[in-house]
Amino acid sequence: MLNNRLNETKIGTAKVVVDILPKGRCIPNTKITPTSICIHNTGNINASAKNNHQYQKNNNKSNIGAVASWHFTVGFDEIYQAQSTNYKCYHAGTSIGNNSSIGIEICMYNDANKQKQAYLNAIELVKILLKYYGWGIDKVKRHKDFSGKHCPQWLIEGKYGYTWDWFKKQVQSQTTSSPNINTFKPYLARCTASTLNCRKGAGTSYAIDRQITKGTVITIVEEKVVNGAKWGKSKSGYWCHLGYMEFVRYI
Repeated sequence: MLNNRLNETKIGTAKVVVDILPKGRCIPNTKITPTSICIHNTGNINASAKNNHQYQKNNNKSNIGAVASWHFTVGFDEIYQAQSTNYKCYHAGTSIGNNSSIGIEICMYNDANKQKQAYLNAIELVKILLKYYGWGIDKVKRHKDFSGKHCPQWLIEGKYGYTWDWFKKQVQSQTTSSPNINTFKPYLARCTASTLNCRKGAGTSYAIDRQITKGTVITIVEEKVVNGAKWGKSKSGYWCHLGYMEFVRYI
């Protein structure tokens, strides 16, 4: 549900555009519990974030071209989100990577200043994701770490002086100009599971408080991340696994 909080905000110097793609050839519409972030370079020199997103969008509708998809495309001026972070995309080159990681494609420019800003925007996005999921820097990985592919190419090669080590050190810095998405706002959520066990605390170690059924709408007043899974506390005090709930609207 991170997409509901990012649309029309700014991350770094980039306006965020959320355009969630429907199920198609490249979008399986399969839920995952992400445990890491996978960083890529797009491979398309001077193509904007919008153009790379449109390529993904077109591929998802067609019967030709690469079966590829990713969650975010980051440019120097815009960031496009194509899929919710708890849904699978085909970007890491392995089943393990696709089933466990959030894919971020960083645009590539012949203009060194634009390239630096694209990296800085991606760094701010990664900081948001790490804070949202409660992860450390060890959860930030390269495409190469999953499949061996030479990607993110320019960060591996150090083009313009920006290396993978530099990128990670910037992520670890304490300052950020990113929007504070952790300012919690209560919202309505709908159960998507046939039957969902709701518990007395956040996590499966707590006793079951009650069960709710598909279509039940509840008010979420608090969120917690436990072992990589996001839980929401209802207005009545019980907790639900948010992987089985869908956002309805803020209240």
